[in-house]
This record gives sequence, C-alpha cells and structure tokens, in this order.
Amino acid sequence: MKKILVAVLALGMLALLCACGGFEPLLPGTEASTKTEGGTDEENFEPTVLYTFLGWDDFAADYYVDTPVALTYTSGSGNSCSPSPVFDRTSIIAACDALRDMMVTGKSDGETTDNESVYTFTMSNGEKYSVTFANDCVVMNGCEYTVTGGDALKNLVFPGYGGDFSLFDLYYSDAITAFAENFDQSTPVSVSRQENSGALLTSEDPTVIKAVFDALAGASVNYVEPHPDQNIDLTKTVNYIFTMEDGTQYTFTFDEKCLAVTVSDAYGPVYYWLNGIDGLWDISVMPDDDTVNFTGGAITGLRLDLQELQDILDGNRTDLSILGVYVDYTINGETGYVTLDGSNASSFLSTVLGITSDGQTVSSPDGETITISVTLSDGSGPILTFTGDAVQQVVGTWFQCDSSGMSAMRSTILNLAAA
Repeated sequence: MKKILVAVLALGMLALLCACGGFEPLLPGTEASTKTEGGTDEENFEPTVLYTFLGWDDFAADYYVDTPVALTYTSGSGNSCSPSPVFDRTSIIAACDALRDMMVTGKSDGETTDNESVYTFTMSNGEKYSVTFANDCVVMNGCEYTVTGGDALKNLVFPGYGGDFSLFDLYYSDAITAFAENFDQSTPVSVSRQENSGALLTSEDPTVIKAVFDALAGASVNYVEPHPDQNIDLTKTVNYIFTMEDGTQYTFTFDEKCLAVTVSDAYGPVYYWLNGIDGLWDISVMPDDDTVNFTGGAITGLRLDLQELQDILDGNRTDLSILGVYVDYTINGETGYVTLDGSNASSFLSTVLGITSDGQTVSSPDGETITISVTLSDGSGPILTFTGDAVQQVVGTWFQCDSSGMSAMRSTILNLAAA
C-alpha cells in the first residue's frame, strides 16, 4: 500500500512540475516536445536556411544542373486561383537563387491570411516542389514563419500577373520569337485554318496572311485558365498554320478561343484567355482560286475530303478508317452533342453524305446549326457545317440542300441523342 502511495505522489509531483513549465525530463520515456506544427522549437528557434527548413537541401544543391522545367506562380486562394507558369531558365534560376538567400527567423504571431502566394517548381520527371508565402512569411503545416531576404523573388513577372507578355512570348521558343520579329522581312507563303484536325482551308493572299498575323500579334494575356477541363470545350480546336518558303510551319492552337500552349511535356498544356483576339475569328481564310464547281447532286461532290470519306465508307480506301464522329447541334431550340463510333458512325455519315443539293448557292443562310467533325485513323478528318437547310463548302460559300434530306438528318441526330 505504501509503495502505491509513493508512486501516486511521485506522479503528482511530476505533473505539477510540467504544469509550471520548468520540467526537465529525468525518466526514460518522459521526454516532452515543444515543437510547433511546423517542426521548429519555439523557445530555442535559431535562424534556418529556407531550403533546409523546407527539406529541400537536395534540390538546392542541384538546381543549376537539374534545373526545373517550369516555375508556376499562384496568388490568392480557392478554386479561382490562376496558376501562371514561366519556362525560361533565367527566371527559374533567379527564383531558386532568391529562395537560397532567404532565412527563416521564427514563428510569426500575426494573424493568418487567405491571400497566399505559391511558387511551384516542376522537374523534368514531373516531380513538383511548392513553397507558400503569406504576410511576408513562409507557411508550413498551417503556421506562418517570418523570413528575411529573397527580395528578388517579388521582381519576377508571370503572364496574367504582370509584365508585357505577347502571344508569341508564351511559347518560350527562339524560333517563334524570330518568326514574329522577322515577319515583314520573311513573310509566310500561306496561312491555313483547320478545325478539329479536319480539312485545311489555305490562303496564299498576302493580305489574309498579314491579317491573321496582326490579330495574333495584337493579343495580350488576360489570365490563365485554372480549370480547362471544366471551363473549356476541348473538343473544339482551331489551328492557324503559317507555312514558310522553306516548308517550315508555325502552328497556333485555340481550344474554344482559348490559346493552348505546350512548352514542356512534364508540365503539360497551358490555356490562356487573351485580350484583343476577337478580330481573329472574323478573318475568312479560304483558297485563293475559285471554289469547286458544284452543279448539284449528293453533297459528297462538294469537296475532295468528302469524296475521300465516301471512298472509305464504300471500302475503296483501306488505308484509312473512321475512328469517330462528333456532332454539335442546335435543333428545335435544343442544343447538345452526340459522339459516335463504329457502325453508328458509318451509318450516320452515309445518311449525311446522301443529302442532295440542286447546286444553288445561298448568300447568308440562317437558322439552326449542325457541325459534324469526323476523325480518321491518321488524325485528319473533314468537318461539315450546316445552317438552316444550307451546307458550307468553304468559308463564305453555301449551297442549298433538299429539305427532306435535312429533316432526316435532324431526326437521326435527335434519336441518337435520346438513345
């Protein structure tokens, strides 16, 4: 009984000493921890190099050799934050050097904030290193720690957050920079417009070529799209392709009017919403020569790419196959889309290509719209556009279709959408 009483008293004294704050552990297994959530000793904090504080010593020792392929800056909080990357080695090394100059001096007693700045380095193997700052402090495990140095980090500029970034700057390519700077001295021989990997509409008219270039050159970055899979229809792609005299091509890709740029495969595509780009969509890119002399019959005879599609359906072209068909429509006030493959795709295309026309042109058709995009096994494929009861041959040229064939196509689309 006495032994039990002594043990209880000893434990009581031990608890009292701990409560008074002057406890020095004496017994094995009674060590107390005074570390914060960030893993630092609040009472005996010594200034620590930021890289060491983050656990990035290996990164710090090697970033001149194994330099990250991208540096991304994100400001603010929540889902609306726009992550803006740069891909030039100069900016990335400058950021690494700035972090190396920073020291963590202690835990902050200020109020936390949602206005955070996040810098993320992406390595060539896809690995990422992120550091967060708020209130001039570094954030670790929900706690803020005061830092000194690193002023150069604030001088870096990112598209959408500052700086004068042209559309061409976003590619971080010496070749594209030279293309833009030397355009007047080395003008492309043609410009092409391609929708959804379909047929190329190509113009060799210097006026059209210059108009497309000027529209691109006049654009600037508004912001970077943070959620492209939610806010952009990635199935609607338009390429503008400049071809030089030596055959070199420069391609600028838009997904639903949002510029899509892939500088690094490890980082992936970046989607930029632009200011001053609306004029691009109004430029008609079409062949300089006369349109195909279509005097009437099945619309297969409208264009060579449609005749090729008919040959595939008939089995006369065995080197190509139809991978899929995408239909975007507005019918009877109902808007939607249908994706088809296999026999459904072939059957639907046979119906479409069987629509006939009397060869009469329509100057400005209006009414419901249907866009049919075909993807072939080589990545190419035609695109057919209908407005009202008219079908587009090339931009600006429309032919009247028979109303019964158009009605049959609309009914087929609605049935497929309802299935």
